[in-house]
Amino acid sequence: MSAPFTGPARGLGFEFYRGALAAFQEERRQHPYALPPVHLQCRDDRYNPLETLRNTIRFLEDNVFCLFGYVGTPTTLRVLPLLARNESSAMTLLFPFTGSSALRTGPYAGQLAHMRASYLDEAEALVEQAVATGRRRIAVFYQADSFGRSGWESVRQALARRGLDIYAEAAYLRDDSMDSEYTAAVARIAPAGKEPPDAIVCVGLYCPTAGFIRDARKAGLQSLMVTMSIVDSDNLLLHLRREGERTGMDLTRNLVGVQVVPSYEDQRLPAVRAYRQAMERVAAPSPVPDRAEDYTPLRYSMVGLEGYLAAQLLLEALRRMDKDIRPERLREVLRTMDDFDLGINAPLHVSASALVGVQQVYFTEFQKDRVVPLQQWPGFAP
Repeated sequence: MSAPFTGPARGLGFEFYRGALAAFQEERRQHPYALPPVHLQCRDDRYNPLETLRNTIRFLEDNVFCLFGYVGTPTTLRVLPLLARNESSAMTLLFPFTGSSALRTGPYAGQLAHMRASYLDEAEALVEQAVATGRRRIAVFYQADSFGRSGWESVRQALARRGLDIYAEAAYLRDDSMDSEYTAAVARIAPAGKEPPDAIVCVGLYCPTAGFIRDARKAGLQSLMVTMSIVDSDNLLLHLRREGERTGMDLTRNLVGVQVVPSYEDQRLPAVRAYRQAMERVAAPSPVPDRAEDYTPLRYSMVGLEGYLAAQLLLEALRRMDKDIRPERLREVLRTMDDFDLGINAPLHVSASALVGVQQVYFTEFQKDRVVPLQQWPGFAP
């Protein structure tokens, strides 16, 4: 697993890792002899594509069984030509934390297996709800790279299907943080003398998104904020609460999150109950002890739940291999998994371009210190 374990995006890597590790440890606790032990080897890439490439070369030199849980579009895209060049090794990249269409189509699509809905799925669902609640002026705040443009294009396509266009837009740089200033981005999205957007879709990571929301609210912009799944809603909530306490503003009001897994508060679902129980028992050492950096793990998180479900899919693939567990069989076995129930009441989808996938999209809202299922989209006052 190559992921950011240091830097401003480290929450994504840590929480996906902790959720996956909880699933692997629980498998060994409940069925100690059913499968060979799974060892999750981690390397820090700091959300830097070149570091991801270096890490992947080392993984291939180590003859790992598969690549798993890479975080981000630009990082994952950077390693695909390398995997294609080494296709004879049948190396598969499982369940990256990204919904980019560029990873699901084209010459390298066969090197990956996906678990999550795409950004196109997310954009279609959020635009449908935004328009249904009277919001037609929809702006986009996005990261200025392949990830951000993929989300931007997904929103543009969803709007175009309804005869609409992106109302306004602004971008930020990948290295921007919570402490960066976003007043210029706010001014581009809501310039003086122009009607403000009805909704702003944020295609970004939690630190810059939190900074943008802070500066937008400080400027008096009250538009509905909608974050896509990559944001990491739980760490976003943590940053917004801290900044709200510092500034005296309620920064979680009028904020909706789009998710690709159900809320960890929805304990009607068997997988959610199992995830919560596993997280109570997980023993999660630092994934990269040589690069120690302060990070306080979350008890539960949407990213952690995604990591847990991704690990469950890998474990099921290993079970279906029976005694013949070989990397070159992995894609073949994944194509048989359309009958597998993850325990979230959402069917798997198997196709040539997406070996395994859950296309369901969910909405959440923020209540105090929790991310909970959205009961109803906020009303709209023109």
